[in-house]
Amino acid sequence: MTRTDKRNISSGKEFEWLFTRSTNGDFVTVKKEATLNGTRALMKHVVNNTPEDIIQIAEQLRGASEIEACNRIWNFCFSHFQNEKDEEWKAQMRRSSRLWKDEVEKGSNKGINEFIK
Repeated sequence: MTRTDKRNISSGKEFEWLFTRSTNGDFVTVKKEATLNGTRALMKHVVNNTPEDIIQIAEQLRGASEIEACNRIWNFCFSHFQNEKDEEWKAQMRRSSRLWKDEVEKGSNKGINEFIK
């Protein structure tokens, strides 16, 4: 089931200092005929090559257990990111700092998967 309505999300400006600065060039697009496995591979590549983007926010969301940390991360993302579906067969991937920059500036994002990963 996919949720199609917009949710009210928090601005999150109080967390802005926890993210590295991003530029408008921090955007990666998978080729138009993206498959699930191709999207997963790109997501893994982006996350593994940009760990500095989320070090400080990760410390804030750390929990006493893995379950608690997962709950904190999910609740943070659900409260601060608006998820929008990509065009069919086209996956758009952003590094976490770019995802956050777009959220703070526009109040909307395409996807939170790379942030959660």
